[in-house]
Amino acid sequence: MEGFLPYIIFGAVILLFVLLVIFAKRRRASAPDVYELNRAFLTPREASFFAVLQPIAAKYGLHVFAKPRIADFVNVTVKRYEKGSDFYTHFNKISCKHIDFLLCDRKFVPVTGIEVDDKSHAAPDRVARDNFVNGLYENIGLPVLRVSGRPNPARIEMFISEVCG
Repeated sequence: MEGFLPYIIFGAVILLFVLLVIFAKRRRASAPDVYELNRAFLTPREASFFAVLQPIAAKYGLHVFAKPRIADFVNVTVKRYEKGSDFYTHFNKISCKHIDFLLCDRKFVPVTGIEVDDKSHAAPDRVARDNFVNGLYENIGLPVLRVSGRPNPARIEMFISEVCG
């Protein structure tokens, strides 16, 4: 038995080392110090636009939601579990995109959307993205107002009034 004692100690040390590595990795993966709270949910431009939009939408009984994922209000109609389904191909195209503002009625049915465009929308990848989402909104029948420059309350109200008709 004495001849096995060094092997038992060596095995215990190795086991202890492996357990320490496993617990260290788990701790690192869930460590709260890799995240921080955004100091502002909306950019200054979006916040300024929201301040103009909110009272206009309220006048028409609409709720304003800021930056919802497109996948939160658009369904992919391809069956998810059907063999050979392209569900995730289509879902992935919308799952990480959002609209700046979604206006919903009192029953939370989407009525219209608003995109606040800045100079970044002139970049080729943004133009392609905007073309894709514009086609998507048109296909699902969601009217969307694209705004660049300063928010114009009269233009916003006229758009919402036409949509709510």
